[in-house]
Amino acid sequence: MKTLFRALAVLALVAAPAMTQESAVSLDTPSAFRQAVSLEVSLADVSRAAGDMEELQALAERVLVLDGTAASITVYSTEPDDFYVEVELVGGAWNGLDSVEMYSAYVILDDPVFADRVAERVPRDPPPELIVRNDRILVAGRLVSVAETPEGTLVPVIQAFDIRGLR
Repeated sequence: MKTLFRALAVLALVAAPAMTQESAVSLDTPSAFRQAVSLEVSLADVSRAAGDMEELQALAERVLVLDGTAASITVYSTEPDDFYVEVELVGGAWNGLDSVEMYSAYVILDDPVFADRVAERVPRDPPPELIVRNDRILVAGRLVSVAETPEGTLVPVIQAFDIRGLR
């Protein structure tokens, strides 16, 4: 019950700004762009904020541009009216020589415009725009939720506005 309450509270805090914002934002000046898009927030920052409601709400108000590695790609549906793919975005950093701190987020692709960038089965010679497991990728999107893994780890969920491989 505690987990369900926490998930609902996070969803309410994260979804509220998205519902109250105007549908179109003018980005015709550098200051307007900087107000709407965050280039300084990293995957590590978003991952660390997963348990902090106040921080999550602040992050949800801006478009995030994150880079990392596509650890897994799960295709749930490729139908145009029901397209849904989940990419696990991961990164990490060494703590001295002894340990590595890992960061992750789930990236949701729910628009058929992404259909040519992911595949259920990777072809023998994948085209350059196809994102496959272990590719370095760049994602622009908005924090929409926080998921909890079976181990109890909180993982941010990002709805992708755009995604591309970094080659």
